[in-house]
Amino acid sequence: MRFGKLVAYLLVIVPTAGLVWLGLQYGETGLFWLKQWDIELAHPDYLWAALIVPWLWLVRIHTLSDLPLAQQLLGALIRSVIVLAIVFSLTEPYTTLNDPVPISTAILVDVSDSISDESLAKAQQFVDEAFLHKGDTDVAVITFAARPTTLPKPANGTGTPTIARHSHDGANTDIQSALRLSYGMLPHTADKRVIVVSDGNETRGNFSNEVATAASFDIALFSHDLGGDTIPGELLVRSVEVSPDIKPRVPFGVTVTLEANRSIAAQCSLSINGEKIHNKDIALVAGKQPLHFDNVTVPKGGEKNLEVNCQPEIPNEDRFQTNNTYKVIVMVPEKPRILYVEGNPKQTRDLYAALAGEFDVEVRGPSGIPGSTSEMSSFDAIIVSDVPQKGRLHYENFSYNQMGAVRNYVSNGGIFIMAGGEKSFGPGGYTGSLLEREVLPVTLEAERSNDIPGLALVLVLDKSGSMSGTKMELAKDAAKATVSVLQPDDLLGVIAFDARFDTTVSLERAANFYRIQSKLSRLTAGGGTSIFPALDAAFEQLVEVEAQLKHVILLTDGQASSDGILDLARRMMAAKITVTTVAVGDDADSGLLANVATIAGGRFYRTRDPRNIPKIFMKETVELGKQTIVEDRFQPRLSPRFARLQMFRGLGGLPPLDGYVSTKAKPRAEVLLSSHKGEPILARVRIGTGWSYAWTSDVKAKWAYPWVNWAGYPKFWRQLIRGSMPFDQEMSFPMTMRIERGVLVTELDAVGADDQFLNGLSVRATLTQPDGTELPFNLRQEASGRYEWRLPINDFGLYTVSAELFHQGTDEGTIGKAEAFVTNPYPEEHALALRNNSQYLNTAVSLTNGKTNPTWAEFFAPSKRKTARKIPRWGDLLYLSLGLFVVDVLLRRVRLWGKTDLG
Repeated sequence: MRFGKLVAYLLVIVPTAGLVWLGLQYGETGLFWLKQWDIELAHPDYLWAALIVPWLWLVRIHTLSDLPLAQQLLGALIRSVIVLAIVFSLTEPYTTLNDPVPISTAILVDVSDSISDESLAKAQQFVDEAFLHKGDTDVAVITFAARPTTLPKPANGTGTPTIARHSHDGANTDIQSALRLSYGMLPHTADKRVIVVSDGNETRGNFSNEVATAASFDIALFSHDLGGDTIPGELLVRSVEVSPDIKPRVPFGVTVTLEANRSIAAQCSLSINGEKIHNKDIALVAGKQPLHFDNVTVPKGGEKNLEVNCQPEIPNEDRFQTNNTYKVIVMVPEKPRILYVEGNPKQTRDLYAALAGEFDVEVRGPSGIPGSTSEMSSFDAIIVSDVPQKGRLHYENFSYNQMGAVRNYVSNGGIFIMAGGEKSFGPGGYTGSLLEREVLPVTLEAERSNDIPGLALVLVLDKSGSMSGTKMELAKDAAKATVSVLQPDDLLGVIAFDARFDTTVSLERAANFYRIQSKLSRLTAGGGTSIFPALDAAFEQLVEVEAQLKHVILLTDGQASSDGILDLARRMMAAKITVTTVAVGDDADSGLLANVATIAGGRFYRTRDPRNIPKIFMKETVELGKQTIVEDRFQPRLSPRFARLQMFRGLGGLPPLDGYVSTKAKPRAEVLLSSHKGEPILARVRIGTGWSYAWTSDVKAKWAYPWVNWAGYPKFWRQLIRGSMPFDQEMSFPMTMRIERGVLVTELDAVGADDQFLNGLSVRATLTQPDGTELPFNLRQEASGRYEWRLPINDFGLYTVSAELFHQGTDEGTIGKAEAFVTNPYPEEHALALRNNSQYLNTAVSLTNGKTNPTWAEFFAPSKRKTARKIPRWGDLLYLSLGLFVVDVLLRRVRLWGKTDLG
């Protein structure tokens, strides 16, 4: 018995030790016999649990059961199998099956504008054939232009998707975005294949860059060319180039680059600011061809919109009309605008000829002075030459409000030049005016010795009953107008007469303007006519005063006794008192009045129309005012202080002048040229940011005859105006604009005068879009001195940007400005419609081992890749152990043979 147990122990210990040694020695390699049955264990370490089995047998040696030995051995065997089944189930045994990988495909169809209707029909046919040959393969269809769209799959698995153009985004092609959309439609476990059906004319995105991403996702790319022989005829304007440095009225050239994909006869036109100025017929051949427009001119400077339009003679030879037009902006330097107002419009030739070559000169008559500062501001300089303050019928050529507008105009940087003449300055009635007080650099009071008045004038006015009504009122108006044009220190008296005379105004200074006018307003008509007493009273007043010129104006409409009048006229002439007579109506004694004027050295006027009275008085007063006119030939003297001014450069010696209007320089004025008497010929004064000039000679051939025939005359006036224009202190910075794949790129380089980058600036700009709308924006600094801004755009036409540069955090002190423009003439898609770009697709798909124009058998070929599928086997072992467990219970509880020993 003991020997038997010893044997049993050995039978347990030896196999257990052998299994341990084998497990330590060979590990998993000892399980090669399982692999012969294609069985693998996920957790082979659990096999160590099988060491329990030998110990089950050891336990059986010490059993107390009296069951037959064979039944006991059978039970131990079954329990061993149960343990082994459980142990092997813990290792998770499995078998591996290699199934073929499923195929998933996507068809990307180009429906952009560059795809013709014929090509689109071929694309539909291609998709129909794909669904016919696909079998069980999953096929997704994506159409794309500027954006991709997934087409719904056919209902019930029958039919094919309909290929149609996109309604609003056909003007661009983005293959990259369509390919990206397909990623989400292809299962990652499938053999993924994408075929691009396009002409390869990409305008957005970058398909070639996206190919690498597709390859990283194990996507095979294929392409199907939709170009080929299906491209319709196409003509387009590729570019427009304009000669640099364009000037007004100077011919320049425009070069147009045209392109066609076949021979096309066309007519091209050139328009400037909407006005067609040139037409040309051209026979195009396939490829690029230049077209030249020569001798193009623009009358004035400024921004010019040039448009070239080419149309084929046969319309159906050209698919797209959008690319037949090209617009550019040309900035033509504007000539400074000069307003020349001339009192005698027939004598504008000399000054106009001197200025017209360099300036844009507008000539107006005496009533053409602008009425507001805003109207004046459209001119760089205003020249008023020999224009009286009042014109016909007392119409004001130069009103108080206009003088105020000139003052504001000059303060804001304008140039005002008043030129002399017989009707300008003092003789023109500007004495005491706002123009004299606040604008001109001179006073209109001539230099006089010993403070002797220049003029003593007595008006002898008939106020008899025949003068009542309109005549009297007009006579009073004429007297009032006379007062307004006299120098302030001139003396004026008024004697009114009927049968007797009345001294209405004793001789007093014309500066007492309002008091004199008030006295004149009280005159009334009535009574007879007696000329001698009134004329004698005027003589008595004038003989007692000192004046450089003494004068009487006698006005009457009736007859009077001539006794003593002619003798009085002789006495007046002897006393250097002149008399002018005015006869009003047919009843006046014209013979007597004419004799008086002749004897007394005056002038005789006769008029039937009383409305001419003010005009006659004004004319006579102007003639008297010529006392301030100096008519002697003299050599103007240039002040050494101002000899280096721009206006005098390169002129050489100045020619003489034959006359001028006597004036006196104001204290703040700069006298550049003076007369032989030391009086101003050319004086100026700074008002605000502008200049006011007084040229006391004329600009015509009366006093300035030697000047208008002088070669330096044009240069003098041009340099005077140019040298007076405000200097633009602001810097102009270079700015460029370009369009990259639908994105407007604006770049500005800020470099200071010292060639150093200007960093940290605030660059505020305004974009003007083709429809005229404005978009404010700020350029951001991207590098040293480099400022940029980007904006996706969809509209076609001209884009312009104007920018101002400031120091950061301030709105004051503009550093400089910048301007630029760019043309987005038509969709890039329409420029690429000349030809297909299938080679672009071919090169890209070759990087993923794809193929161009594959057959259906190639595109839908079964995948060579396999996918491993694991089938677990541990469940079978558990079922086996469960069944054996039932058998084990039966063997332990039921005696299968023999009898139980109860003794």
